[in-house]
Parts: sequence; C-alpha cells; structure tokens
Amino acid sequence: MNDSTSPDVTRHQPAFVAPSAWRRLSPRAARWCLVVAALGLAVCIAITASPLAKGKADDVGRGANDMTLYSAEVERVAQGEAYYDAIGDELRKQGYPTRSAFNWRTPLLVWLLAALPSPRVGQALLGSLAILLAVWGTCSVARERGLAAGGLAGCLLFGAMLLITGDAYFLPVMWAGVLIGISLCAYNSRQPTAAAALGLTALFFRELAAPYCIGAVVLAVRDRRWREVGLWIAGFAAYAAFYAYHLHEVRARILPTDTAHDGTWWQAGGLAFVISLAQVNSFFLVMPQAAAAVYFALAMLGAASWDSPWGRRVGLTFCGYVATFALVGYEFNQYWGVLISPLFALCAAQSPAAISDLLHRSGLLREGRAAPGQVANGGLNR
Repeated sequence: MNDSTSPDVTRHQPAFVAPSAWRRLSPRAARWCLVVAALGLAVCIAITASPLAKGKADDVGRGANDMTLYSAEVERVAQGEAYYDAIGDELRKQGYPTRSAFNWRTPLLVWLLAALPSPRVGQALLGSLAILLAVWGTCSVARERGLAAGGLAGCLLFGAMLLITGDAYFLPVMWAGVLIGISLCAYNSRQPTAAAALGLTALFFRELAAPYCIGAVVLAVRDRRWREVGLWIAGFAAYAAFYAYHLHEVRARILPTDTAHDGTWWQAGGLAFVISLAQVNSFFLVMPQAAAAVYFALAMLGAASWDSPWGRRVGLTFCGYVATFALVGYEFNQYWGVLISPLFALCAAQSPAAISDLLHRSGLLREGRAAPGQVANGGLNR
C-alpha cells in the first residue's frame, strides 16, 4: 500500500460517520498508533486489577456522605440559620476535617436550594440543564462528526446525566460539570459571551471549574477575542471578591481543635485515580472497573483524533483535567468524576471513527468499494 494518503482513504467510512484526524496518517504511522493504543489499553485494564486501583463507586462511600452533608446544610439554611454557622456545625458533627478552608464549600448552591420552595425544584432545574446539555451535545457532535458519533455521544451523555435522578443535585461539582458542558456547546454554536458566562457560573458553584476557565481565557487571547477576554477578567475579579468573603467567614469559624486531612491534596493518584473518575457514569457504575478503563482509553483516543476547532477545545479541556486529576485528589474524591463525565462522553464518541481509520490506514482492514450512501472521491457524500 502506498504510504501517502490516497483519494480513497475514507472510502470505508459511511456517510453518517465523519473521518477522524487519523485518516491522514501513513500506514506505518497508523500501525505505530495502534500499537501504542493497544499497550495503553492493556496498562489501564491491568491497573484496575492491581493494588494500585482506586475508587469505591460501588460502595456507599464518601460521595453519599457529602450529599447527606449538603442536604442537612440546605435544610438548616432554609430554616433561617446562617450558612457558615450551619456548615461548620455539620462538618464537625459528621466527622469532616475542618482546619483547612478548602473543606468548606462556597455557599452558592446551598443558598440557591434553600431559597427555593423545595430542593426538588433545584433538582428539576439541574435536570432541565442536563437535558439541554444532552440534546445540544448530541446535535453538535452529530452535525460535526456524523450521526453515528452523535448517537453514541447522546447515549453516553444520558448515562452521565442520569445520576441527577438521585441526590447528586446536592453536589456543587455536578452543577459545575453540567454548566461546563453547556458552555462548550455554546462555543461550538459561536456564542462566546454565553459560553464565558456559563463557565464563570460553573466556577462560582465549584472552584474545580478553574482549569476550564483558565483554558478558555488562553484560547480567547490566542484568537484575539478581546470582548470575551474582558468578560473573563471581570468574572475572575468578581469571583476573587466572592472567595475572599468566603475565606474571611471560614477563618473566623475555624477552631484550634479542628482536624485536618492526612497529607495534602497533591496525592498523585495517576491513571488509577483518573480511571476511577471515568467510572462515574450510570452505565459504568454497575460494571467492573475494567470497563471504565476501556472507556477512559477510548476517550483519550477520541480526543486525540478530533481535529476540528471545537474538537480541539473539548479535547484540550478533557486532557487538561486528566493531567490535573492525575496529580490532585484523594481516593474519596472519586465523585469529582461528575465534573468531567460530559467530557468523557463527547471524546469517547469519536473513538469508533478513529479506530476504523487506524485499522484501514494500517492495512489491517481492506478498503472496500464505495457503496450507495458511502464516502466516495475522498469526501463525504453531499
């Protein structure tokens, strides 16, 4: 087979699947990519069967305790108690370390749920946002990458968002993850102002949205979208004031007898912790963690093969969080996976086309004759 990309390189692709970045690889490069991908997949699966494995998604675990904590805080604030008095008492009563200000959540979500007629109204609100994300994300992927990728993205997003039917709506990180996903969809629809506003709102819900926000600012500066940059700067200034207020209130309530976590947040959990985050999807919570390892590997492959401007934005966001959480987070922080579960879904949906292109470019699968409804003459049928 010729090592150069021929006009028939994507002939195997059906019209409802857009070719990936791997379609431009030489056969030699494609074979090497397959070897690396196979080795990476084997390592990920091996980790889940080793003592390095992390996460307790199949246990009641810390995530459930966090939802109990936040529910109690909402109930007390709804009855008129000051947020910081309620959270300090509940943290100590339920055995949480309170010496570090990072263990005291910012108040936005508790204030919101306490102000509503019932916390279930907040669940309905988050559910509506999750439906918007699932529909918008599915349509965005389908429009750009084909119906097959769009359908797969929709299924995976459904699994990620299905967690809202439980008590996950009490988790600020869940709200932040949904808002980040919608923000990414807004960027794809060329609505950068709305995207920035959504990203900043996610930041106010949970500081773990900061990597996404910082990455968005860098891309806005690169593209010279100064109006968007100005919005981000104004939002960061407002958040700095909000967080300074939060620190002031927390420090006034920390007691000499308060305890702290052993060690620091820099746990360097590596691939084992990141794979445990991939498991935080309704589909994978009922499967062995090895299935989540495959999911993670496919998401990484999909992110690497997605070469459109929006795909690079989603992929860079996903890889940025993978790198961050490989360094930061205790094992009991597995529920942070809800923050990036939409990113897993969007990236993993690109993997079938990537694998197909690698197999065909490597010569392991033959190019077939273009059938009706298939790509011919080097491009998608129009």
